[in-house]
Amino acid sequence: MKIRIEYDGAHPNLCLGILTVILDDNRYELGSVLVFGGGEYCEKYDILTNGVWSVNWYRSKYKFTPEIRSAIETAVNEEIDDKPCCGGCI
Repeated sequence: MKIRIEYDGAHPNLCLGILTVILDDNRYELGSVLVFGGGEYCEKYDILTNGVWSVNWYRSKYKFTPEIRSAIETAVNEEIDDKPCCGGCI
C-alpha cells in the first residue's frame, strides 16, 4: 500500500488545513481533522517542536481499519514537517 499526504494548512492556522490522503491511487479528502499532540505548552506564541500530529478520526467520514489509520498517521508525521503552535488554541 502506497500512502501520500496532501495538506494545505499554514501558520498561523496550521491545524485548520484540509488533509487529503492518497491510498494507492484513491483520494480521500478527510477535511480538517489534524490535531497536534504536543508534549509542551505554548507560551507567548513560541514555536512548539515537541509532539506529533494525530488524526481526529471521529471527524472523518471514512472508516479505515486500525492498521490503515496507523499508517496514515505515520505518513502524516513523516510528510508534514511543520509542527508549530501558534497559540490560537490556548
